[in-house]
Amino acid sequence: MLKKKGFTFIEIMVVLVIIAIMATVVGLSLSAFNVKIKSGPFTYYLKQIFELVEERAILEQNDFGACIHKKGIKLYRYNQVKSSWILIRDSTDLKSIIFPDTLSVELNIDKQQHRLADNCNDPNIIFNNGGFITPFELIIKDKNNYFLLIGDYGGGFSVNQKS
Repeated sequence: MLKKKGFTFIEIMVVLVIIAIMATVVGLSLSAFNVKIKSGPFTYYLKQIFELVEERAILEQNDFGACIHKKGIKLYRYNQVKSSWILIRDSTDLKSIIFPDTLSVELNIDKQQHRLADNCNDPNIIFNNGGFITPFELIIKDKNNYFLLIGDYGGGFSVNQKS
Protein backbone atom coordinates (compact mmCIF):
# COMPACT_ATOMS: atom_id res chain seq x y z
CA MET A 1 0.00 0.00 0.00
CA LEU A 2 1.29 3.45 -0.99
CA LYS A 3 1.32 5.99 1.84
CA LYS A 4 0.71 9.63 0.78
CA LYS A 5 2.55 12.49 2.48
CA GLY A 6 1.22 15.99 3.00
CA PHE A 7 -1.88 17.73 4.28
CA THR A 8 -5.43 17.62 3.00
CA PHE A 9 -7.13 20.77 1.77
CA ILE A 10 -9.48 20.74 4.78
CA GLU A 11 -6.58 20.58 7.25
CA ILE A 12 -4.94 23.57 5.61
CA MET A 13 -8.22 25.54 5.61
CA VAL A 14 -8.80 24.81 9.32
CA VAL A 15 -5.31 26.11 10.15
CA LEU A 16 -5.90 29.27 8.08
CA VAL A 17 -9.24 29.93 9.81
CA ILE A 18 -7.61 29.52 13.25
CA ILE A 19 -4.82 31.93 12.27
CA ALA A 20 -7.38 34.49 10.98
CA ILE A 21 -9.38 34.29 14.21
CA MET A 22 -6.25 34.71 16.31
CA ALA A 23 -5.13 37.70 14.25
CA THR A 24 -8.54 39.34 14.71
CA VAL A 25 -8.46 38.79 18.46
CA VAL A 26 -4.94 40.22 18.74
CA GLY A 27 -5.88 43.22 16.60
CA LEU A 28 -8.98 43.96 18.65
CA SER A 29 -7.08 43.51 21.90
CA LEU A 30 -4.67 46.26 20.91
CA SER A 31 -7.53 48.77 21.15
CA ALA A 32 -7.35 48.46 24.92
CA PHE A 33 -4.10 50.45 24.93
CA ASN A 34 -5.04 54.10 25.23
CA VAL A 35 -1.88 55.60 23.80
CA LYS A 36 -1.67 58.54 21.40
CA ILE A 37 -3.91 57.15 18.73
CA LYS A 38 -4.40 59.19 15.59
CA SER A 39 -7.82 59.72 14.08
CA GLY A 40 -7.02 58.11 10.71
CA PRO A 41 -5.99 54.62 11.84
CA PHE A 42 -8.66 54.62 14.54
CA THR A 43 -11.36 55.50 11.98
CA TYR A 44 -10.28 52.60 9.75
CA TYR A 45 -10.26 50.32 12.80
CA LEU A 46 -13.88 51.32 13.55
CA LYS A 47 -14.79 50.72 9.91
CA GLN A 48 -13.49 47.15 10.22
CA ILE A 49 -15.45 46.62 13.44
CA PHE A 50 -18.67 47.84 11.82
CA GLU A 51 -18.07 45.62 8.78
CA LEU A 52 -17.58 42.67 11.13
CA VAL A 53 -20.81 43.47 12.99
CA GLU A 54 -22.67 43.74 9.69
CA GLU A 55 -21.33 40.37 8.52
CA ARG A 56 -22.23 38.72 11.84
CA ALA A 57 -25.78 40.08 11.61
CA ILE A 58 -26.21 38.52 8.17
CA LEU A 59 -24.50 35.21 9.02
CA GLU A 60 -26.32 34.73 12.32
CA GLN A 61 -29.61 36.07 10.90
CA ASN A 62 -29.98 38.28 13.95
CA ASP A 63 -30.04 42.05 14.37
CA PHE A 64 -27.07 43.75 16.02
CA GLY A 65 -26.75 47.28 17.33
CA ALA A 66 -24.11 49.83 18.23
CA CYS A 67 -24.58 52.46 20.89
CA ILE A 68 -22.20 55.33 20.24
CA HIS A 69 -21.78 57.55 23.29
CA LYS A 70 -19.23 60.14 24.50
CA LYS A 71 -16.82 57.57 25.92
CA GLY A 72 -17.02 54.81 23.33
CA ILE A 73 -19.17 52.23 21.55
CA LYS A 74 -21.18 49.40 23.07
CA LEU A 75 -22.22 46.50 20.84
CA TYR A 76 -25.54 44.70 21.26
CA ARG A 77 -27.28 41.59 19.92
CA TYR A 78 -31.08 41.50 19.71
CA ASN A 79 -32.62 38.69 21.76
CA GLN A 80 -35.79 37.69 19.92
CA VAL A 81 -37.10 35.56 22.79
CA LYS A 82 -36.87 38.41 25.32
CA SER A 83 -37.56 41.12 22.71
CA SER A 84 -34.69 43.20 24.06
CA TRP A 85 -31.13 44.27 23.32
CA ILE A 86 -28.40 42.32 25.11
CA LEU A 87 -24.93 43.81 25.57
CA ILE A 88 -22.32 41.58 23.91
CA ARG A 89 -19.89 40.40 26.58
CA ASP A 90 -19.11 36.79 25.64
CA SER A 91 -17.60 37.36 22.19
CA THR A 92 -13.88 37.24 21.48
CA ASP A 93 -14.13 39.44 18.39
CA LEU A 94 -16.96 41.87 19.25
CA LYS A 95 -16.34 43.95 22.35
CA SER A 96 -17.15 47.42 23.57
CA ILE A 97 -14.72 50.09 22.41
CA ILE A 98 -13.38 52.96 24.50
CA PHE A 99 -12.48 56.15 22.66
CA PRO A 100 -8.92 57.35 23.27
CA ASP A 101 -8.66 60.62 25.20
CA THR A 102 -6.80 62.21 22.29
CA LEU A 103 -9.84 61.99 19.97
CA SER A 104 -13.19 63.74 19.87
CA VAL A 105 -16.26 62.19 18.26
CA GLU A 106 -19.50 63.51 16.77
CA LEU A 107 -22.39 61.49 15.36
CA ASN A 108 -24.95 62.30 12.68
CA ILE A 109 -27.85 59.91 12.14
CA ASP A 110 -29.94 60.32 8.98
CA LYS A 111 -28.05 63.60 8.30
CA GLN A 112 -29.14 65.05 11.68
CA GLN A 113 -26.68 65.78 14.47
CA HIS A 114 -27.15 63.33 17.31
CA ARG A 115 -26.31 64.49 20.82
CA LEU A 116 -24.03 61.90 22.41
CA ALA A 117 -24.97 60.80 25.91
CA ASP A 118 -22.46 60.00 28.65
CA ASN A 119 -23.55 56.36 28.40
CA CYS A 120 -26.38 54.41 26.80
CA ASN A 121 -28.30 51.16 27.13
CA ASP A 122 -29.88 50.84 23.68
CA PRO A 123 -28.29 51.06 20.23
CA ASN A 124 -28.57 54.19 18.12
CA ILE A 125 -27.31 52.33 15.02
CA ILE A 126 -28.99 49.08 13.94
CA PHE A 127 -27.37 46.39 11.76
CA ASN A 128 -30.30 44.50 10.26
CA ASN A 129 -29.94 40.79 9.46
CA GLY A 130 -30.79 41.62 5.85
CA GLY A 131 -27.68 43.77 5.43
CA PHE A 132 -29.30 47.16 6.03
CA ILE A 133 -28.02 49.62 8.62
CA THR A 134 -29.07 52.93 10.13
CA PRO A 135 -27.40 55.60 7.93
CA PHE A 136 -24.83 57.50 9.97
CA GLU A 137 -21.77 59.72 9.83
CA LEU A 138 -19.20 59.39 12.59
CA ILE A 139 -16.79 62.33 12.75
CA ILE A 140 -13.48 61.50 14.45
CA LYS A 141 -11.02 64.30 15.17
CA ASP A 142 -7.62 64.69 16.68
CA LYS A 143 -5.84 68.06 16.90
CA ASN A 144 -4.51 67.83 13.31
CA ASN A 145 -6.97 65.67 11.34
CA TYR A 146 -10.64 65.04 10.87
CA PHE A 147 -12.05 61.81 9.45
CA LEU A 148 -15.59 60.91 8.49
CA LEU A 149 -16.80 57.29 8.75
CA ILE A 150 -19.99 56.92 6.74
CA GLY A 151 -22.42 54.05 7.12
CA ASP A 152 -24.78 53.75 4.18
CA TYR A 153 -28.34 52.36 4.41
CA GLY A 154 -27.43 49.54 2.04
CA GLY A 155 -24.63 48.36 4.32
CA GLY A 156 -21.59 50.00 2.79
CA PHE A 157 -18.96 51.85 4.80
CA SER A 158 -16.50 54.49 3.64
CA VAL A 159 -13.90 56.76 5.20
CA ASN A 160 -13.21 60.30 4.03
CA GLN A 161 -10.50 62.64 5.28
CA LYS A 162 -11.50 66.26 5.76
CA SER A 163 -9.25 69.24 6.29
